[in-house]
Amino acid sequence: MVDDIREQPDAPETVVSDAQGLSSHLEMRDAKELDHDSETATTRYRLVGKRPRPLAFAYGQPPCKRIHALPHPAADAAASTVLITKDCETDQEQRITDSQTTLDRITPLTPGRHNGTLMSLGELSHSPARQPPPGVSARLEWRKGDLRCKQELSVMRELRRVRDAPVDMLFTRSIADESACSEVKGFHVFVAVFLSSQTRDEVTALAMQRLKSQLPGGLTLASVIKARQATLGKLIKPVAFHNTKAKHLKDIAHIITTEHSGVVPSDADVLCKLPGIGPKMAHIVVSVLTGTPQGIGIDLHVHRITNKLGWVRSKEPEQTRAQLQKLLPYPEWSDVNVVMVGLGQQMNSARPILLQRCLHSSDPVAALRLMQRLDLDLSSRDKITGQGILHWAASAGNAKVLRMLLKNVEPSKDAAGRWPWDTAAPPVNNMFDYWRRKAK
Repeated sequence: MVDDIREQPDAPETVVSDAQGLSSHLEMRDAKELDHDSETATTRYRLVGKRPRPLAFAYGQPPCKRIHALPHPAADAAASTVLITKDCETDQEQRITDSQTTLDRITPLTPGRHNGTLMSLGELSHSPARQPPPGVSARLEWRKGDLRCKQELSVMRELRRVRDAPVDMLFTRSIADESACSEVKGFHVFVAVFLSSQTRDEVTALAMQRLKSQLPGGLTLASVIKARQATLGKLIKPVAFHNTKAKHLKDIAHIITTEHSGVVPSDADVLCKLPGIGPKMAHIVVSVLTGTPQGIGIDLHVHRITNKLGWVRSKEPEQTRAQLQKLLPYPEWSDVNVVMVGLGQQMNSARPILLQRCLHSSDPVAALRLMQRLDLDLSSRDKITGQGILHWAASAGNAKVLRMLLKNVEPSKDAAGRWPWDTAAPPVNNMFDYWRRKAK
């Protein structure tokens, strides 16, 4: 599961490779529940020194540095701790000493893979279009009065620069096999989007793998038509409404074969006529296959975020789509769904990581204020280290962020019993005087 990060035993003195890590460090109760491949396990961080910290793995995620706020050298001269980060694709390590462990000096590693490199929208045919197709009415430029929306969308895109949310599993080349012909690739994308309705994206990705590996001849129109409905239902279970979707999938395969010459239609109106297909799925399929959106796919996350931010005022997804398409210039349509869906997923299941990315962003205060408007709890803490954004901002010496946070977040101790001021850089240490006195 993409967002699942498990605590491991204390790190040894030597750096272990992915394969070694999986063989020697998966001593945990729920290891059998994880569905992973050793090649996709990513070492998240390790601290080596007087107090070794746990080693953590994230399955299916790209390499990403996880931050542990250390005592500042000036505050604890005896501390001799080294932060080691490792890019599991290049097998390269980066050692950062105490004097370098400030958040503003640490940048993300090269994005990795989710069992396959990320697909760009429209890569199955051509680059995403900048002009709307015939029959689609849309503006091409932002209006002056929409500057706030433009800035907020820019912040969301920056926070989603590393595509490691569950939804991103549906936009990898592992879903649409590189060795397959364009018609089969298109069908793979269609089936993935079709199965994803009311289903967790991790579950959909696993169902796709079973269909491709267990259907005779792989996942094709012909194999779906030949397969029994009960067989399809078992393969896609526990996808929501798997029996109904199995029936619809067989009907859809027959219609595409007989009425569309074996090619998934690239028109949203035509797709909506297929059984079980609504506007959201149709617009996502068209965007991925052609790179020329005919509309924006609206699901719960997009509906909630746009209403929370005041971009739209709607009660139904179709109302949201109509208003959002009037607000956003056409060049912004292509990725707004995957950006907001992934952000919404991470707000639910990867809050500490999202807060760290806010701190790394070009405008941390703007990013954190945006998260506040979306009701993200800024006091969320990392389950392994027990640290939160106050620890990280204090260690980085970021006074501007701390001034904003101390009005909204009450300091707390981390797993090692350290307060944020115990890890604070000297320039910001006095900002905690009130809380230091209160804690005594």
